[in-house]
Amino acid sequence: MDNKKPVNRTREKFFDRRLKTLTLIAFLILVWIIVIHFFSGYIKLNVQQSWNEISVEKDQQQSRVVSDLFNEYQSDVNNLSDKLTNNPDLRRQVQRSDPKKLFEELFKFNLDNNYQVEIYNTWLELLAFKGRRLESDIYSMKQCVNGKKFSVLKEVGFYTYLIVYSPVYDVKDNSQITGIILTAKLLDIKYQINNKFFRNTGFLNDINKTLQVTSEIIPANVISGKIDIDSSSLNGNIALELKGIENNNIGVLLLPRYSDVTHILNIDTLAKKINSLLVFGITVIFFLICLKFLSMVESSLLKFGLFIIILAIIRIIWIEFQFPSRTISSELFSPGFYASSFGFGIAKSLGELLITTAFILIISLYGLNLISNNGRRKKSRLNPENIFIVHLKNFLLTVIFFELIYAFGSVIQSIVFDSNLKFFDKTSIIPNTELFIIQLIVLVLSFSLFVFLLSIIALIIKISAHEISRMKLFGKFSFIIVLIILLAYNQLIALFADDFKVEYVYRLIMIILSFSFGVYLARKIILSKNYNVFSIKNFSIVILFCIITIPGILLDKITSQETYFVELIGRKITESNNDRIKFLLMTELSNISENKKIENDVKVKNKLSELAFSVWSDSKFSEENYNTAVIILDTNKKILSDFIFNSQILNSDSVLKYSDENFFKKKNSYKAVSDTAYDADSLYSEMQDGSDEEEDVTDESPAEEIDNIFVTDKIVILKNETDKYYLGIVPIEKIGLRYTSFETNLGYLLFAVQYESKNFLTQSTMQLFKNYSKDNLFDKLISTPIITEYIGGEVVSSTNQDLSKSNTLSLDAFRDAVRYKEDKSGWRYEIINNERYRTFYIVAPSENGISTERIFSISLKRNDFKLTTFFYLKYILFIVSVYLFILAIISVLLLYKLKKFRLNFREKLFASFFIVSVIPIVLLAIYTRSFIKNKYDINFQNEIISDLNLVSQSFKTNQLSLSSLDSLSKEQNKILTKSLNKTDKNFNLFIKTNLVSTTNDELYKSDLLDMRVDADAYYNIVYLRKDFFSKTEEIGVYSFIVGYKPFFDSRNNLIGLMSSQTVYKQNEINEELTEILTFIFGIYFIVIIILLVFVTFLTDRFSSPILKLQNATERISMGDSNVELKINRKDEIGNLLESFNKMAKELESSKDKLKKAEREAAWRDIARRVAHEIKNPLTPMKLSIQHLFDVYNNGNQNNFPEVLKKTRNIIINEIDKLNRIATEFSNFAKLSGKNYEETDLNDVIEEVVSLYRIAPDVEFKESLDKNIGSIFADRQELNRVFQNLIKNSIQAFEGEGKIEIRTYRSEEHIVAEITDNGSGIDTSIMKDLFEPNFSTKSTGMGLGLAITKKTLDEMKAVISFDSSLNKGTKVTIRFIPYNIKVNGS
Repeated sequence: MDNKKPVNRTREKFFDRRLKTLTLIAFLILVWIIVIHFFSGYIKLNVQQSWNEISVEKDQQQSRVVSDLFNEYQSDVNNLSDKLTNNPDLRRQVQRSDPKKLFEELFKFNLDNNYQVEIYNTWLELLAFKGRRLESDIYSMKQCVNGKKFSVLKEVGFYTYLIVYSPVYDVKDNSQITGIILTAKLLDIKYQINNKFFRNTGFLNDINKTLQVTSEIIPANVISGKIDIDSSSLNGNIALELKGIENNNIGVLLLPRYSDVTHILNIDTLAKKINSLLVFGITVIFFLICLKFLSMVESSLLKFGLFIIILAIIRIIWIEFQFPSRTISSELFSPGFYASSFGFGIAKSLGELLITTAFILIISLYGLNLISNNGRRKKSRLNPENIFIVHLKNFLLTVIFFELIYAFGSVIQSIVFDSNLKFFDKTSIIPNTELFIIQLIVLVLSFSLFVFLLSIIALIIKISAHEISRMKLFGKFSFIIVLIILLAYNQLIALFADDFKVEYVYRLIMIILSFSFGVYLARKIILSKNYNVFSIKNFSIVILFCIITIPGILLDKITSQETYFVELIGRKITESNNDRIKFLLMTELSNISENKKIENDVKVKNKLSELAFSVWSDSKFSEENYNTAVIILDTNKKILSDFIFNSQILNSDSVLKYSDENFFKKKNSYKAVSDTAYDADSLYSEMQDGSDEEEDVTDESPAEEIDNIFVTDKIVILKNETDKYYLGIVPIEKIGLRYTSFETNLGYLLFAVQYESKNFLTQSTMQLFKNYSKDNLFDKLISTPIITEYIGGEVVSSTNQDLSKSNTLSLDAFRDAVRYKEDKSGWRYEIINNERYRTFYIVAPSENGISTERIFSISLKRNDFKLTTFFYLKYILFIVSVYLFILAIISVLLLYKLKKFRLNFREKLFASFFIVSVIPIVLLAIYTRSFIKNKYDINFQNEIISDLNLVSQSFKTNQLSLSSLDSLSKEQNKILTKSLNKTDKNFNLFIKTNLVSTTNDELYKSDLLDMRVDADAYYNIVYLRKDFFSKTEEIGVYSFIVGYKPFFDSRNNLIGLMSSQTVYKQNEINEELTEILTFIFGIYFIVIIILLVFVTFLTDRFSSPILKLQNATERISMGDSNVELKINRKDEIGNLLESFNKMAKELESSKDKLKKAEREAAWRDIARRVAHEIKNPLTPMKLSIQHLFDVYNNGNQNNFPEVLKKTRNIIINEIDKLNRIATEFSNFAKLSGKNYEETDLNDVIEEVVSLYRIAPDVEFKESLDKNIGSIFADRQELNRVFQNLIKNSIQAFEGEGKIEIRTYRSEEHIVAEITDNGSGIDTSIMKDLFEPNFSTKSTGMGLGLAITKKTLDEMKAVISFDSSLNKGTKVTIRFIPYNIKVNGS
């Protein structure tokens, strides 16, 4: 019977209340969008009229924000200062001048890196400290010693601090000052390098984030209190005063003035943000409404196509209204990390690509769901299609199958090539946010691909089921023909498609995996009516497919990218950079000559140490790969500040010597301005003597280039061909006096840049100093390249000399191969020192007519097993972590939904195996990680100790007198630096607390590291007398290990500390440690995966017989005793199954005997009851006939017709009674065959109600839940049940009556309720309602409810009555849902 609802009824009920509500909400949202559009436009039009009021209000608002936040910072520092100065133990130690105890008291406060503390006695001797140096001036400290508490703003290098000076009083005498404490908090870092290691922090960052501006702090002079603000700085800015704790002005904050343009832009941005959110709401409602319409579509193909169109429309709308990029401020939606022009913006950023990927996942899952639902139709409804149509469909599906693989490969290639992320990051197991997102995108895309492929395979199997079943070649494995076709198609692609985006081997793996699991799904979908394709098991299998395929495909694309970038690096190495360097020098020196900040900073003593670095970091050279040196001289040619990357190649002495010989002594040959002696009142009294007098040169000749000299009005660029660098020289002048008679020269700035190609070859490890660039080609390489330069066939320079010398044969082969070719480059595959390499060779073009052949080679390890394994394991770690996270979320949701946690036998068995096998491995992995890390740290500490001991011995050979020095003279410093450099290590020497010598000046001159020793190290070495101390220190978010040892003079007196840090080696250390941990955890994870598969297999093997036994028991309980389990085991479980089969057979036999006995007993009881019922009508019939006979015999002819008529009526009535008795008995005894099937309960009820609607004085009210599902029942029998119940309700009415019928879903049952307002049933007879022959009516045998109960019992349904006299009766029937019934069977 066709159970489909009439189409007209479906259409009538489509626009239900929920849909109308959604439509109304969508309309209101649309109205809001229009209102916001016009309202924002109206506000923007009226801004100018009320701009004065708006600007004043905004300025006041910003002032309040700045004031409140600054007061909060100052209060924080002041409170800390009070805690320190009021601490009795600390005051006591200050009074005693006990540094050791003071350090211990300071450490108790656990101050973070934003706080700095210095403690002095009244003689202004530093007793204890925490944090960076504050470089306090004598004037301020003396004021504090005199009892004044105050706060100042102070710039120390690139750091700006809020410092509170507080006097420390005697514990017993509060009038006696025993010392002072300087408490500071970081307000701003003016570090000019924008790289991945630094994150903005402090007061200024909070202001900029809150107000969305770029502001600047200008401290007041701590002595005079004056604030030096350039008038140009006030243009467009507000100067907000910053008040100290004495309410004096200690500085100003320059805040951009709020403009009408900004205001209009803010209004427009807010309106667009709100509209974007509202559009999102509309699209959600649109999607829900479209899903309603899709439910009416019969064709699965049309439904799937419409679904794709709906999601495409939504995606386009989101892009058009910039949702969610406009509402979420995130770097993920900027094109900096990834951008592709494909698809009108669906992949224009990492965030947009993630959203598009989510849409693709939804489409794939929807398609699989359609195939799953469509596959459950009965075979009787599927007519065999024309064989040509079948083959055409299969051909199209096969084409789509491979097109999807091609599209996937294209997307992965785009992700790799169009992104600026380093996929092969070996420094950390956990990927950064951007890399995590891109890996998640790849995972979701591959998951979606496999869902699509599985759906196609299942669809092909379903379409071809009829044709495949007719094939006899492979028997029951005839579906193998589909695999053969796919493999043949794949082979054709390999022959005719050169660039298919996915390599042959990975296509083959995808085909085999997809086919195997697709066939399994197809069989389950077709054969099982209630198979759940979205099970955890299926999800896990698809994830396993992703683990097998993704790393290989991704690594293949990364390798292709590496090839491209190696060729690009080779061409960059060989190209001449001379013109570019000269152009950059000219540009930067021109900018420097106009930079007033340099003019001002060169006069400030405490800014000189970082000035050269500041100049370099502001220049374009901070983004390049050139070895550079910046030197600032006074007018006496003495160094004021310098910053040099590699002092062993470019050093200040050689640069100064060259500049003196080729510029300063020949200055009359170039155009220059006359020097003016440095001001005698300057902070640098040493500049007063020996100011050079130089001749004025006229400005008449134009800029010219003579040999190796390039001269302009103010700039000279020299070329040092011996040391291979360009030297740019520009005077530092008072810009305001330039080209006047008062023109004044304050000094010179020298900028040296090496132009040799080896600048590009030897990548600087100074990542800390480089402006962050996403275009670093070397970051794109998987392995470290070996770069070699050959001249005339001989190795000139190489990053691996031994390997390069072993490679000359391959070099000769390359030279022969390209001798007569225009393209002088090529790849060669070779084995060097028993390791496989692939090398890119390129011939450099000749310069200046030089015929000497220069060749560069870049060698990479080929198929490096270690790196490949590392990449696979790391990606497996990522996928498994995501998988476990998703499972955890699903588990939490299920627990929340079910409200209770209950495990079945299979789950308990699996949990037991899991705990026993997997948990110990996890614990072992954690222990192994801890053990290896500790061992690694110990080995590294031992290495540092060994290096420090070696350097200490080197110092002693120099026999320097260091016992009384706080700092070293220049000559002594050179000797120490020379001793340090001999070891080729990174070392620093501190005398007392101050740095006096280092192998890495750039770290301190750039203010990255403090020139004062670390407080923890100083305390442990000096006061705890430890032989060694190490700790992890940080530069921004970049952490590294520093080891410290005591430093003794020749008399064995402790005079300082020596340290060695891993700033430049930390990446290598992290890579090595990450590699070890990845291998450990990766192997453990693989073992866990294998164990999980094994545990799942064991669980299924042990639980499957038990579950079969359970299902068989349930079948027996339902009356099907003809059950026999197949036994394929000979263990205890096999014996159990055999015993069950014997029991089932005995039960069947006993059941037959019991049935026979019960049938005989029942028939005897029924015969007795029927005989009794028959006797009742026979008695009045007998008496009536006798009475009629008596009347006739008595000759009472007048009365005889009347008596005859009465007798006839009595006999007819009694015969009708006998007929009814026979009919009821027949119905009760009838043994008709049952036709149990999936039945719609609501349909049956509606059919029955339609029969009784014509009954007079009866009102029916239906409340049928359309979402309750189906039940398992005989439709005809169920119809009789409801007829009987409704007829009983109608017969219970004495007048007008009302019957209410309701259906709903309750937990694990489908419930039907029939409620009437009839006469009701007495509670005393409720227990007898279902007994045969019991009736509350005067007529009938009382078999109706007995038959109803019997029918419902056979359906495993439960019927109950709830009745009250004179109020009515409610009948409740609880059915088992169809899906539970089928699974149970």
